Amino acid sequence: MRKLNKLLFVVYFIILFFYGLFIKFLYGTAALKYIKILPEIILVLFLITCYFIAKEKRGFQRIDISLLVVVISICAISIFNNSTFSSIAVFIRDFFIPFCCLILLRSLKFDKGMLHFYYKALAWISIIFLLSSIYFGYMQYSHTYEYTAKWYTKKIFYGYDELSSLNLTTSNGRVRAMGLVGNSAKYGFYSVFAFIFISLYYKKISYYLFGFAFALLNIWFSTNKSSLVCIFILAMLEFLLIFYKGKHRVILAVTMLVIAGLAAGGYLMLNIDKFFSIRERFELWTKYDYITFENIIVGTNIFSYFGSENGWMSVIDNTYLFGFSSFGVVAFSFFIVYVAKLSTKTKYLTIISIMFLVIGLTTNLFSGRCFFPIYCVIAGLETSKISFVNKKNYYELFSARVNRPMVSE
Repeated sequence: MRKLNKLLFVVYFIILFFYGLFIKFLYGTAALKYIKILPEIILVLFLITCYFIAKEKRGFQRIDISLLVVVISICAISIFNNSTFSSIAVFIRDFFIPFCCLILLRSLKFDKGMLHFYYKALAWISIIFLLSSIYFGYMQYSHTYEYTAKWYTKKIFYGYDELSSLNLTTSNGRVRAMGLVGNSAKYGFYSVFAFIFISLYYKKISYYLFGFAFALLNIWFSTNKSSLVCIFILAMLEFLLIFYKGKHRVILAVTMLVIAGLAAGGYLMLNIDKFFSIRERFELWTKYDYITFENIIVGTNIFSYFGSENGWMSVIDNTYLFGFSSFGVVAFSFFIVYVAKLSTKTKYLTIISIMFLVIGLTTNLFSGRCFFPIYCVIAGLETSKISFVNKKNYYELFSARVNRPMVSE
């Protein structure tokens, strides 16, 4: 069972990081249609095996159950509100399965050998991903869109290809490279994840610099602005939390933020189309009414948002506006507090949770498998290392304190 669990874990992340290769070699075949749901099937099987190999089953945490009840309640309300099978399926794929994964993994405790394997496997997959993607990312970035289209599908197209689900676009006259992922946004974000997995596993400055340099190159080829901002923020945060041992962390952090801000401003001035892209995004955010009487507490039609039946939501690029509209203001605020609370558990969780909260400002992290499923798997495994207070022992301790003999004065 342990070998099967390890195999499922490795295969799951290989499919995510190298999904573009499956598109390339299966394009035009019936198998491509089924490979799209394979990651979720593998994730469910991985969770089942996790339950059987876990060193300890600690039970579900109260906050997890509370949030799950809120989500199920929203689903119960929404299912009678013009929901379609496809929109429900997308919600289950992009949110419900990953969230259940997080809850289940948090309820289990694994031995050190299994956790070491998980993190080592992630580090090696990340190294292979960064090194192999450099060549393909550069070739796609430096050639016209015809090259990328023919490399993936052996035909020329621009924009969205329905059969492969590829979306081939350009930015400032350059192709938005997809690397070996098959999506420019995922290419950028997965490069950030690869940097985190490598540097936090080895915890050596040489691996930190290696991961940062190669991730930055891949992000540059993807032309994804959000992941570019993300890697600088996380690199600074990781350096301060993991590698910097001296004093004056606050002064150093402020200095690094100022330098990063000046660099970002200079980049936008040199790439004026990026500036206008950001301005257009803000104009889009102010165009619609996100908070209504219907969703002030909980959402009433969450499936339509995940199913992109509200067309403007598919390009909103903001996790918070998407969450407030789909889950409801109060319900999604609860979820934000939940993620913020997770961030205080370990330094690893601090880094990836801050990534979630910051990058959510310019990206819808619930769209596709770009971020949320990976976050749930890693956050669940990382939380499993923490020792929770056993309720029975807690009550015994409390009882012992209450019933202890009084000391005479």
